[in-house]
Amino acid sequence: MLSQVNIRNIAVIERAELSLEDGLNILTGETGAGKSILIDAVLLALGARADYGLIRSGCASAQVEALFRMIPSAAQEMLREQGLDEEDDTLLVSREITSSSRSTCRVNGHIVTLSQLRYITESLMDIYGQHDQLSLLSPSMHGKILDAFGGDANAAALAAVRDTAAAYQESRTKMDTLFGTDEQDRERTLDLLRYQIQEIEQAALRPGEEEELRARQKLLAESEKGKRILYGIGSALFDGEDGAPALERLQVSASELSRISDLSKDLESFYTELESVSLELEELQHVFPDLLSSFDYSEEEQEEIENRLTEIYALKRKYGQSYEEIRRYYDEICEKEHLLSTSQEQIRKLEEQMEKQYHAWEKAAEKLSAVRKADAVRLSKAIEKELADLGMSSARFHVQLDPVDLSGSRVSANGMERPVFLLSANRGEELRSLEKVASGGEMSRIMLALKVITSDLDGIDCMIFDEIDAGISGSVSLMVARKLAEISRKRQVICITHTAQIAAMADNHYRIRKEERGEHTYTIVDALSEEESLEEISRLLGGESMSALSLDHARDMLSWCRDYKKGIPS
Repeated sequence: MLSQVNIRNIAVIERAELSLEDGLNILTGETGAGKSILIDAVLLALGARADYGLIRSGCASAQVEALFRMIPSAAQEMLREQGLDEEDDTLLVSREITSSSRSTCRVNGHIVTLSQLRYITESLMDIYGQHDQLSLLSPSMHGKILDAFGGDANAAALAAVRDTAAAYQESRTKMDTLFGTDEQDRERTLDLLRYQIQEIEQAALRPGEEEELRARQKLLAESEKGKRILYGIGSALFDGEDGAPALERLQVSASELSRISDLSKDLESFYTELESVSLELEELQHVFPDLLSSFDYSEEEQEEIENRLTEIYALKRKYGQSYEEIRRYYDEICEKEHLLSTSQEQIRKLEEQMEKQYHAWEKAAEKLSAVRKADAVRLSKAIEKELADLGMSSARFHVQLDPVDLSGSRVSANGMERPVFLLSANRGEELRSLEKVASGGEMSRIMLALKVITSDLDGIDCMIFDEIDAGISGSVSLMVARKLAEISRKRQVICITHTAQIAAMADNHYRIRKEERGEHTYTIVDALSEEESLEEISRLLGGESMSALSLDHARDMLSWCRDYKKGIPS
C-alpha cells in the first residue's frame, strides 16, 4: 500500500506531505487546488514521462517520494531481480527532475534507470482516470484479466497449453539446431565435431593435472637453489663435515642427561624433550634423501612439462577454461555428433514426436478456447451489470476472442486466441476497443466494475481513481461509493472526488486547498478530523455556504455510510 507521498516544487505545490492509510482514502477540494497535480506527482514517482513544465516557477528542480509498505510478492521478486531487496517490507521510490531536463530515479536510496523504476513499480498500483498510464488499455492485460476471472478451470487449461507448447518448441528448436542445414553443411559439421572429439580424447586430460604440472615446473625451476640449501641443512644435521653432526651430538647429550634426569622434575622434563627432538631428527634423516632427490633437475622432464602445458593451454583456448568445462563440451559434441551421424533416423523420430506434441497442444488449446468462450460471456454480462449500476445502463461490454496468427510458430503458449475488450458506451454505437471509445470518467467506472469482480485476482493492492464521478450524481454516485468501499476492504483505494456521496464513504478524508502568500499560491493537504470531514461534505452538498440543512444532510449521509461499511464482508 502507498503509505506516504512527499512532494517538493511541483506546479503550485511548494511542499506537501500526504500520509495515507489502508482502506478508502478520499481527497476533496476546490477546483484548481491541485488535486490532479498529486496524481501527476505519483505518476512521476512511478516512472511516467517527465513533464519539466511541472517544476514550480523559480525553482531549479522538483522532487517526489513515494513510500510503500507491505510490498506485494510480484514487486518483491522484481526487486530481487534488480539486486534491490526491500527494507523492512518497505519500498521508497523517488524521482527528481531539473530545469536542465535531467531526471534522477532512486529505489531504496539506490540510483536506478527509468526503465528499472518502471519495471519495479508496475505491480505496485493502478491509476485510473484522465491519464495515459492505464493498464486496462493494454491488450496483454485483457487476456490476463479474463484468464484470472476463469479461476481454477482456466488456470489448469492454460497450464496444459503452456506445457504442451513448451514441449513442442523444445523439439522444434532441437530440430532447427541439429538438422536445419543442408546435407553438405551437415557433413562439414560432422567432420569438425569428429576432429574435436578426437583431439580431446587423444589429449587424455586428468582432473588436477595442470595444477600438478605447474607445481612440478616451479620446483624444477628452483632445483639448483633448492639443492644448495638442502645440502647445507644435511651437512649440518646429518653429515658432520665440520665436526660431529647435530643428530649425533643430540643423541650423546641425551644419553649423558639420562644419568642425572632423576635428580629433579625439571631435568626429567628437559631430558624427555631432548630425547623427543633427537627421535624426530632421526626420522627426518630417513626422508631427507627423497626430499633431496626431488630437486634432481632434468632438461628432458622440463621440456615434457612445458609441451604438456602448451597442449593443455591450446585445449582451453578452444573448448573451456577448466577440465570440467572441457569435459562438458566434450559430452555435448559427442551427443551432437551421434545425432547428426544418425540424422535421418533422428529427423524421423523428432518429426513424429513433434506431430504428437502439436496434437496435444491443439487439444489443450481447444479446451482452453471453450473455457475462455464461456468465461468471456460471463465476464461481459457481469461487467455490463456493474456498469448499469454505475450509471452506464446503455453500455455494452464484450470480450472478443481474436484468432492468433500461428503461421510462424504453429503453437502459442497463450492459446489460439487473444482476448480483447470492446465497449459501446452509448446506445446505437458499435463495439470498439476501449482506448477509442472510453473517456477518462467512463474508463474509471469500467475499471471500477472490473475491480469489483476481479479485486482478488491481479495482486495489485493499491488503486487510485481520478475523475470517477465525472458526469454522474445522485443515486449513481452513491452506487460508485458503495463499490469503492467494497473494493477497499481488500485493497487500498485512493479516490479524488467532487461528490459528497463518495466523500462520505471515506475511511480517511483529506482536503486539498489553495493558499495565497504574497505573490505565490500554495497547495496545502490537510487530514480531516471527523468534524472537519462533516463540514467538507456539507460544502460539497451545498456549495461554499454551509447551512444547518446541509450539515444535517451530511451527518445523515456519514451515518448511513458507516452502517453500510460495517455490513461489508472483510
